[in-house]
Amino acid sequence: SLTGSNDLTVDVVEIYDIATDQWTSGPPIPTRRGYIGAALLDGWIYVVGGKTIRTAAEKETTGDDTHFITNDSMEALDLRTLTWSCLEPLPAPRAALNAAACRGKIYAIGGCHMDRGGDPFDHVDIFDPASGHWEPGVPLPLQVWDLAAVTVDDKIYVMAGGGHGGLKNDLHVFDPDKNKWKALA
Repeated sequence: SLTGSNDLTVDVVEIYDIATDQWTSGPPIPTRRGYIGAALLDGWIYVVGGKTIRTAAEKETTGDDTHFITNDSMEALDLRTLTWSCLEPLPAPRAALNAAACRGKIYAIGGCHMDRGGDPFDHVDIFDPASGHWEPGVPLPLQVWDLAAVTVDDKIYVMAGGGHGGLKNDLHVFDPDKNKWKALA
């Protein structure tokens, strides 16, 4: 459970054991943040993007009263050793995005830049753990932040979220074989 939303900026990691029905504390995430994307792949939890709340002192020192800093960092927690690794950052800072693992890669999907008005993105970036690098993916058919994403049968389903005009109820699926998004009911 990696959390942080609204005006929370946290580094808390909590691990739930299904067999024992118990929660334990995990190692704190290196970069405190909220509104992250996270995905599980091959025994690693990949955490991307997010936002940090700026302190009053920071605002005063810089003369910039922006409330949030949007983050581009990416870190991964090895569930075997419970140690974090810092990886190549996102190509551009994003918060309120989601992430999905599909066919050995991590897809960072949607989001916004919170310190620039919060306009939603259609961006999709793909991280390859084998190479350690990002590549651009096929953009979403709409701009959306705070969306849900899940992989089923090697296809990524993206639904809901917020965007221009308010909350969304759209459902789209990405098929890596066809390299395209399709609108669903």
